[in-house]
Amino acid sequence: MSERERPTEVLQPHSSVAIISMGQTGSYFAHEILLHSGVPVHGVVRALPEQRPRHIDESVMLSDSLTDVLGNDQPPELIIVATPIHKTQEVLTSLADANYNEPVTVLLTQNGVGIGDKAIDTLQGHDNFRIVRGSLFASVSFDPAGRLRYDRDHRRIAFAPVVISEQDPDEVYEETLRVQRFFDALGHETHVVEDDIAMEWTKLLGNSFGRSMVIYGGIPSEVLNDPTLYQLEVESFLARANAMHKAGIPIVRFPWLNLRSMERKLRLTRIATIDRRSPFGRWVRNKAAETYIRGRGDVPPAAARKLDDEGILDPEIPEYAGPFVELAQRHGCPVPVLDFEMLKFYYQHEGTGPIQPQYGLMLEDVLPEDPYPDSAE
Repeated sequence: MSERERPTEVLQPHSSVAIISMGQTGSYFAHEILLHSGVPVHGVVRALPEQRPRHIDESVMLSDSLTDVLGNDQPPELIIVATPIHKTQEVLTSLADANYNEPVTVLLTQNGVGIGDKAIDTLQGHDNFRIVRGSLFASVSFDPAGRLRYDRDHRRIAFAPVVISEQDPDEVYEETLRVQRFFDALGHETHVVEDDIAMEWTKLLGNSFGRSMVIYGGIPSEVLNDPTLYQLEVESFLARANAMHKAGIPIVRFPWLNLRSMERKLRLTRIATIDRRSPFGRWVRNKAAETYIRGRGDVPPAAARKLDDEGILDPEIPEYAGPFVELAQRHGCPVPVLDFEMLKFYYQHEGTGPIQPQYGLMLEDVLPEDPYPDSAE
């Protein structure tokens, strides 16, 4: 069915949309919605700027008050929360305190884990909020002029329902499908997952490949073709996947990203220790580099820009590196060494003292010989 033939409900399933936080991700959603649907978009920011930034579309109705946006003549039926993960609890608390009783869907799009659980805990008793967890697969940045930049050929997003107690799971799932139809109409590749926890961890696992760039610098084509750094990437990736298996968290297969297949290939390469000597090992390494660069470009992950212009460390680093270290510790698994190194860098830079002593392991202790015999089954 073509866009022109689609029912109006599919093209405009929500009469109005509010986006909380208008950074890279929030501005991306606003641009896509305004470009393809004509649905009114409210942008909720912490403080109204004196001059509108170049990355925020002129059609976005900016406000510094979520309460005002919810109370206007055309309140949003969809709220997209695009804040960094460490700001999400603040937004959820604001929603709970807003005394808003109309049905509204809240799409939580942060990278990281535990967001669905936070939403359930914070919004208990507010059954009018239908929570949908979102995982955006798009590399968004600003160009030197401050304009939004992303690859329109790779716009992908997955969704999972998050059910607050007393809600009908089928109704929340139907609302998740409604959000999916909206993004289908915007031209995205979409996918719905039933387990929001598995989706969160799988997205974090996918984002973790290339983590050596955060610690040592460089760009993907350099790192993934450096045998030493590549081996660190392989060992750390397998340690993360192994911790997920031990914890009973399935690795989700997205239509555009099959990390289970990648894990199997990396395990074969590692177990045989053939990366430098075998055509198969070189093929796996080249395939990993090709997959990463095709999906994200030959640019380092955002976390690799550890310090801003004022020397302030990215506060999201513990949210990205900590979960796999903690999961591995909890289940007695090898700790992913690159995640550990990220945490060590963060806590030493912040002046909060050394990382916990139990994390202070040597590489050979963290990664004993063949620690993943059954992890990819």
